[in-house]
Amino acid sequence: MAFYSTNTLGRVTGNVMLSRDDMLPVGDKASAVDLALDAGANFVPVKHPLVHPSGHTPENRGTPTAYSVWNETVDPPALLNPAVSHGYPATPYMQTIDMIEQAFPNSATGLTMIEHGKVLVVTLELTGEVDLGGGDIIKPCLMVTDSQDGTRSTQVHSFTRRAFCENQQSYDSKVFSARHTKNHSLIIAGWAAHVARAQES
Repeated sequence: MAFYSTNTLGRVTGNVMLSRDDMLPVGDKASAVDLALDAGANFVPVKHPLVHPSGHTPENRGTPTAYSVWNETVDPPALLNPAVSHGYPATPYMQTIDMIEQAFPNSATGLTMIEHGKVLVVTLELTGEVDLGGGDIIKPCLMVTDSQDGTRSTQVHSFTRRAFCENQQSYDSKVFSARHTKNHSLIIAGWAAHVARAQES
């Protein structure tokens, strides 16, 4: 179970730390798609217009202007985001997961989904480890985060892990970020294609 905090609106705040239960055994890797399916991350977020208790729905030219985002594959349905605009693209997590798997197949080492889908975190271990001798190995890794609660853009961060001392991890730099705008899907698809081209060259 991951460690995290929420604010008064129920949104996940600050850093999310994966626990041992969220991770595969050391040295194991898997398909990000398989881990996502196991966690139930293959749901399609559903937007519903916000309705005042009086029955009034805020509208502009007949179109609702405010929505809530839900995961309706669980019982009862889970509120992921209490208020978004009409144009907010509630992009399914599987689009991000498919991008990860396309760029880095069978490299996932852990995955957690917070509160039925408010936030998703995936960790990956890449090839190209460096052996410093004496069992001291540095491994390049990525952490991918995404959210439906509006707290995070789709982000990819690089970090390194030292196998010699498990508590030595370096959270390095953000290598990619895409805000949840109308072009979100195109942006992450373009990044995945760029990574694929770089791997081929």
